[in-house]
Amino acid sequence: MKEKLRPKIEKNKIINLNDILESIKTCEDKEFLTSYHNESLMYKQGTYIEGLKELSDTLSDRIKKLNKIETNNVNILKNLKEKNPNLSKLEIIETKKDINDSKQDIDYLSYLNEEGNIKLIECNSSQILSDLLSENPNELLSGTPEDIFNYLNFYKYREMKFIKASKFLEHHPILNEEVIIFYQELNEIEKYSKRNNIFIELEVAVNSHDERLYKLGTLIIKFYNDKIQRKMVIINDELKNKELINLIHIIPEEHNL
Repeated sequence: MKEKLRPKIEKNKIINLNDILESIKTCEDKEFLTSYHNESLMYKQGTYIEGLKELSDTLSDRIKKLNKIETNNVNILKNLKEKNPNLSKLEIIETKKDINDSKQDIDYLSYLNEEGNIKLIECNSSQILSDLLSENPNELLSGTPEDIFNYLNFYKYREMKFIKASKFLEHHPILNEEVIIFYQELNEIEKYSKRNNIFIELEVAVNSHDERLYKLGTLIIKFYNDKIQRKMVIINDELKNKELINLIHIIPEEHNL
């Protein structure tokens, strides 16, 4: 890898620039990239070399991305659990933009309470735990899952309110064409429940992007558009985003959410 990143300069031009840039984008060694970036900055102070600015900018972008990955909610919670084993009932549920109709990455903080009921907070950032760790480290390092969930719920966000699926339309009126989609989603979840012998009342909540989340016991389920089909995914199951179930009915384009 490091050999591929070595610039070949001829007539004040990096002739293997494209290969270097591609290698940088897949390099995970942040310490090496930082050192390499510092060297490129030193080069910039001397003779003009074509491609050096692009090299330096790409290095900078990659380092920022690696820093962001280190401080995202999933990695922060993983590190916190090593220091505070009591946090086992907290999880970060990541949903990538390709399974969200909003086309945005959305994280949820889930808490499984003592009664076996799962609670959710929608995060407006992939770094809420990193921010909280900076603001109030004691809360994360010594608090219970309930303490942390309640702290975020009270001071930062709001717990998502799940209501019975049978009452959903009373609380959340939706357009006629979306009602069709809603009932198709209910039908698909019902079939899934019967296949897996799950006989628990289904609940529904809506996130800030008007996307429905379904709660079936401790499973959190959502649907999303994939071309002209709706697909179902269990976002907090151990299968994560691998279990995709097509709705039997193909939804006309005008009915897409």
